[in-house]
Amino acid sequence: MADFHERDLRVKTLVKKYEKEEAYRLRYKVFVEELGWVPYNRDKKEVDGYDNSCILVGIFADDKLIACLRILLPSQKFMIEKEFKNILGEHKVCKSKNTIKLTKFVMPSKLKKILFITK
Repeated sequence: MADFHERDLRVKTLVKKYEKEEAYRLRYKVFVEELGWVPYNRDKKEVDGYDNSCILVGIFADDKLIACLRILLPSQKFMIEKEFKNILGEHKVCKSKNTIKLTKFVMPSKLKKILFITK
């Protein structure tokens, strides 16, 4: 995916190791420090097994990562099929070659307040 711009924001696929680690630290800040959904760890990175084969997308303002999300492809098991399969009961997730799963969308709460305040 090539970078693209929307107003003052830049969106790009994170492929370099340092870019991915920056996203993992941002996720840690939100999921651990702000929300308390994930346990503390010394690395201060929020990473799981799905990150090994996902597409990671970052949203930048003034070259600073302000938000990110993860895209899982249909060849992978989705969290709903694995960790949360009890929610599905006897149902199955219908996937095709065009099915994706967007997950781990994260933006620090202080930025949400700044970006989405309307006058």
